[in-house]
Amino acid sequence: ANPPAKGELPRLRLFINGAAALPRSVGTRLSEASGIPVVEPWGLTEATLAVTCGPRDGGLRQGSVGMALPYCAVKAVRTDAAGKPVSDCMADEIGVLAVHGPMVFDGYLDRPPDQQPFFAEGWLDTGDLGRVDGDGYLFITGRVKDIIIIAGENVAPREIEEVLLEHPAVAEAAVVGVRDELRGELPIAFVVLRDGASATPAELREHCRARLAGYKVPREVRIVATLPRAPTGKVLKRALREA
Repeated sequence: ANPPAKGELPRLRLFINGAAALPRSVGTRLSEASGIPVVEPWGLTEATLAVTCGPRDGGLRQGSVGMALPYCAVKAVRTDAAGKPVSDCMADEIGVLAVHGPMVFDGYLDRPPDQQPFFAEGWLDTGDLGRVDGDGYLFITGRVKDIIIIAGENVAPREIEEVLLEHPAVAEAAVVGVRDELRGELPIAFVVLRDGASATPAELREHCRARLAGYKVPREVRIVATLPRAPTGKVLKRALREA
């Protein structure tokens, strides 16, 4: 919310984000204000934590978690309604992210084969959604389990969160889906405002309406003091759904 000015920290060379995806607007604001690159690695426990990372020097693409590290492979996979793989995605096509390499674990203890998180040939089903561009840069778009299905359309909460975070009064935002008899699910947004800033729920919904398709606009915006988080810093969306 209050990045250091350029030259204020002369020995600081790099910002690294971890634990949860960094909103693009936050990374851009931090980098532009400080003149220091923001690098975002990506990985998961089942793949020994680190799978991709952006380069520190040159080739940094804001919003991307970088390229596959040595010995790691990453791809996006098309899946059917049951979550079974259909085919590999094309460049820039969003799908379920899969990783492969010697860093991938052998499976969960005491689970039968049909309950292990693997596609064919040992590719690990990460449960994350994303796309890989033509140059091999990976962009995370959300979690499969967090997708909001509105009248048959899949909506990634992160798309709505990124729009909310573009509002100058918003410090944090989290969007979850709630049941709706007519459309299946509808998005609800939880927003933390910046210190000293003010914005009404109606104003924030109008901000979204000007930038999103109508069905993606949050049905309700709730302004809260804090967002519930796990010890790693990840927002606990289950707690928000139950709020």
